[in-house]
Amino acid sequence: MTDHLPQSVSPTIPSRLTYLWVLAGLVLVAALVRLPDIAGRDVWVDEANTIIIARQPLPQLIDRLQLDSSPPLYYLILHYWMRLFGDGILAVRSLSALFGLMLVGCTFHVGRKLFSTQAGLFAALLVSFAPIQVIYSQQVRMYSLLPLAALLSAYYLWRAIERPTTGNFVGYVLATLASLYTHNYAFYLLPAHLVVLIWSGALVARPARWLASAGLIVVGYLPWLPSFLMQLENRGQYRWFEPFWEAWGPFGSLWRTFDSFAAGRFSVSYIWYGSSEIVPPVRLALFGLTILAAVYGMFARRSEGKRVNGPVAMLLTFVGVPLATALLVSSVAAPNHIPGRCDQLVYAGFGLLAAVGLTMIRPLLLRIAALILLIAFSVSNLPIMGVAARPPEDKAIAQAIAAVAKPGDAIVCTSLTRASLEYYLDQAKAPVTFVSYPSGTAEHLGNQDDDTLLQDPGSLWKEAAEVEQQLRDCIGPAGRFFLVLAHDREPVVDQRHRLHLKIKPVNRPLVQYLLNPRRSEFIRRLGVFHQSVIQLPVTVTLHRLRADQ
Repeated sequence: MTDHLPQSVSPTIPSRLTYLWVLAGLVLVAALVRLPDIAGRDVWVDEANTIIIARQPLPQLIDRLQLDSSPPLYYLILHYWMRLFGDGILAVRSLSALFGLMLVGCTFHVGRKLFSTQAGLFAALLVSFAPIQVIYSQQVRMYSLLPLAALLSAYYLWRAIERPTTGNFVGYVLATLASLYTHNYAFYLLPAHLVVLIWSGALVARPARWLASAGLIVVGYLPWLPSFLMQLENRGQYRWFEPFWEAWGPFGSLWRTFDSFAAGRFSVSYIWYGSSEIVPPVRLALFGLTILAAVYGMFARRSEGKRVNGPVAMLLTFVGVPLATALLVSSVAAPNHIPGRCDQLVYAGFGLLAAVGLTMIRPLLLRIAALILLIAFSVSNLPIMGVAARPPEDKAIAQAIAAVAKPGDAIVCTSLTRASLEYYLDQAKAPVTFVSYPSGTAEHLGNQDDDTLLQDPGSLWKEAAEVEQQLRDCIGPAGRFFLVLAHDREPVVDQRHRLHLKIKPVNRPLVQYLLNPRRSEFIRRLGVFHQSVIQLPVTVTLHRLRADQ
C-alpha cells in the first residue's frame, strides 16, 4: 500500500470541537463570498430552462430531459426544493449555493483525511474564493453539485482501497451513481477509477468486491439508461459549441480548463461577465508551480527509497484521466469537453493538488504569502466585483412586455428568447400566450441547432405560416402579438457608418412572412435589449394581425 506525504502539521485536529469550528468558519467565508450577489444577475436561458423543466410533474420532467443532455438528479432535487421554497430567483439559486458550501466543507474534510489539516484548510480556501465555483454557486445549474459528487466518489474509492469496509464501498457506489445522475460527463470518471484500481493493486487484491461494486453501479444506472440512449440521438445538443472547438482545438480547450481552474473566469468565453485582468501570466504561473510542487513531492519520495504518495497519484489520475479521455472523444466524435463548464467534474481534485503543493513551500511565511496571493487573484476575478455596473437584461424585456400586455396577447419568441421570458412573465402573472419559432424550440428551450434548420429553408417558411395560424387560433383574427426577435451578436455597418442589427438568418423567413403588411400591422417598438449572460441583442415590437386574412 502506498504511503502519505510527510505531514507539515498533525493530520488530526486536537478535538472534534476545534474541527467543527474550523469547518464552520470555512463555510461562513464561502457563504460571504457567494450569497451577497446571488440574485444580482438576471436569470438567463440555461437557468430558466432548468427551472421550467424542474417545475414539471415527474413524468413530464423525465420526458423533457430526454430531449436534453443532462441526467435527472439535479432537476429532481430542484423540483422538490421549489415545492418547499418557491421558484423566486433567490430560492432557486440558493440550492446551488448550498451545494457550493457543501463542496467547500467536503474539500476540507477530504484534504484533512488524505493529507493534513493544513492541506485541507488551504484547499477549502481556494475553493471558497474560486471565481468559477462562485459563478456556479449563483446559477440554477448542476455545476456546483457535480464536483461535490465526483470528489466524494474519488474519496470513497481511495478509502475503500485503504480500508475495504462495507461502508466505504457503499459510499463509493452511491457517490459514483450520484455523479452519473448529475451529468453525463461523469462517465469520464470510470476510466480514471479503473486506472487507480490497477496501479494501486486493489483490483487484484479484492476483485470480487470491486466487480460487485461495478455491478451495483450498472444496476443503479439501468433505470436511466433508456433516456441516456435517447439523449445520444440528440446530436445537435453540443452543435453550438463546435465553432469554439474548431477555433481552440484540444490543446486550446485544455488550456482554458486550466485557466478556469486557476482562479480565472475568462475561459468561459461563450458567456459574458464584463471584466478584465491585469496580470494573468503571474496567476497561471503560480497555480502551475503549486501543481508541479505536488507532483515533485510525489516522485521525490522514490529517490528516498519510499513508495509514491498514493493520495497525490490518485488525485492526478482523478483530474488527468477524465480530461484526457474527454478531449480524445471530443477530437474523434462530437465535441463535448466544454472548458469552464462540464470540466468542473474534477475541479476539486485540482484545488487539493494545489493545496498539497502549497504545503511543500518553505518557510511557513513564504507558504502563507503564496496562499494569500492566490486568494487575491481569485478575489480580483470574482463576479461580485461588477455588480454596480450591471444593466437589467432579460428581466427588462419581460417588464417592458408586462407593462403594455393585455389579456389575450401573444408573444412570438425567436431562437432562445423564450425560457427567461416565460420565467419572468410567469412571476409577473402576465396574461400572455407563448408561441415559439421554430416550433421545435418549444420542446427544448435551451437549445436550437441553427445550422441544421438552415439546411432546409422551405421548412422555415412553413414554420412561419404555422406561427401565423397559431396566433390566429389563440388571439383571434385581429389580436395583438409581441415579436421578440433575436439578432446576430455583431452589428452591420452601412455606408454612412451607422450600426444596424442583423437578424439571425434562421429568423428571416418569419420576419418576411409574418410582418408582411398584408398579414400584420406595426403598433410600436418597445426597445432593444440584450439577453442575460450571452449578450445577444434582441428587439421587441408590438403588432396586430390583419383581420382580413
